[in-house]
Amino acid sequence: NMAFNGRGHSETQQATKNLMNAVPAVPLYLGFNLEQKLHSDKGLGEQFAARSTLVRLNHFGRDTVEERKLWGAIVYAFETQLGLLAQTPKSLPAAHADYLWSRTRGSLSALSRLLTTVALDLIDAGDPTQEFITREHMATVRLDLTSEREYEREGEKKAKGKKVVAHAA
Repeated sequence: NMAFNGRGHSETQQATKNLMNAVPAVPLYLGFNLEQKLHSDKGLGEQFAARSTLVRLNHFGRDTVEERKLWGAIVYAFETQLGLLAQTPKSLPAAHADYLWSRTRGSLSALSRLLTTVALDLIDAGDPTQEFITREHMATVRLDLTSEREYEREGEKKAKGKKVVAHAA
């Protein structure tokens, strides 16, 4: 409990400080409202605050050419780390970048969950020749509520747009 709002937080703070002093690594704290919660008390909280830099990770966009290019590079970076033996290099960004953005709304967390779940399923299936990601397989993975709701809303909007066009014809 690093939020300094309950019993036992001083032990967690001290253990974290000892680890930071012993290991040549940079700790990464993830959560909501960290700037208010994580380093809000005196003592060790002030020390952590003095040694920390807040980095906000927002969802990635796809409105501009630069944003689409960046999203494709992110998808490719994930693809290279999946270890799928039959995955053609750069096939995910080439064929599925828009779909992946629609499913995840540009969230790295949702993208990671989607791709790693599919990759693990493919590897667990035990056939290296079939270790490549398809849209059908990705469609079977449930994501966080926000991603799922937004994807459903987008689908409903597209369906309404098609009905309007069909009636106009």
